[in-house]
Amino acid sequence: MGQGLDVKCPSCGYKFGALLGEGKTTGYYAKKIQEEMKVGKYGEEGKRFIAKARDDGILDCQKIVFECKTCKDLSSDAAMAINGEAFPRKCSRCETPLKPWFSFESDLYMGSAKCPKCGGTLEDDYDGIYACTCWD
Repeated sequence: MGQGLDVKCPSCGYKFGALLGEGKTTGYYAKKIQEEMKVGKYGEEGKRFIAKARDDGILDCQKIVFECKTCKDLSSDAAMAINGEAFPRKCSRCETPLKPWFSFESDLYMGSAKCPKCGGTLEDDYDGIYACTCWD
């Protein structure tokens, strides 16, 4: 089961929304990404990554939050791994390696998720487009 969430920073007004987790489409999504890596959609680095997979290598993927320390922004994308080796993700704006934030949801609900722009505490934004969404 995947879920959507929207967050906001009451200090500076920063907002972020995403669909996270995995649903019934995960197998289809993983196969699609694997094919895209083979044909170069993820660049030469993606081709090398997918080529390292053994015949029984399974591409694990689920949507998580990533943070770009350079742009001071959050994004959501698939965290991908084959046989335990993670594929490094880069910011689409500045090409800086992204930091995966695996504990984003629990940090948010514990009140410890900090705004990438100002350092304020992020909170749920129940008016956002993804608020209270569950998907499968």
